Amino acid sequence: MVFYTADFEGKLEVNSEVFLLRDDPYNCVLYDVRGYYSEDVLKPHLADIYPEGLSYHGWRYLLERHTYGTSENGFQHNISFFIEMNFEYVRKLYFPDKPSRFQSIFACESLESLNDFINSFREGATYRILTIKADDFHVADMHWLKLATQNISASYMAHKYWEGAFTSNPFKEVLVKLPCRTLDVVG
Repeated sequence: MVFYTADFEGKLEVNSEVFLLRDDPYNCVLYDVRGYYSEDVLKPHLADIYPEGLSYHGWRYLLERHTYGTSENGFQHNISFFIEMNFEYVRKLYFPDKPSRFQSIFACESLESLNDFINSFREGATYRILTIKADDFHVADMHWLKLATQNISASYMAHKYWEGAFTSNPFKEVLVKLPCRTLDVVG
């Protein structure tokens, strides 16, 4: 099938294969936690859990630092990192046949839907729109991507996402398992 994706980072080539990456394209620092582990154990751990490699999204969400000393209690958390890990572990445990968000490229079923996504979540960003051809994908409702009010609610929402259930006002995203093929620039 053919889908539409936004290339926000300028990393996609026209009419080419998009593969998983075995090396960190962002050169993120791996942080030690004194008394628990040093950075030298994290690279082999990552290779153990994702031996095929990761997408750009996967590298960013597994390695970017997400705790910063900026709020009154000394920490401010970017919740999207916790959401991604919750959804990934639910997928690994209950839906292993679904493509990992860390090993996929994100797309929409229509150009109109992709433009709605950009206007809602990435307004002002620089990007190109490409068509991609995919054989292995999962269509899900982005509105489930939340932690909710309790851990059991977060689990329920992750299950609904991977089941392919839709909310009353869904925003459909397509997780395209890599590798896939880019086709043309359409915007």
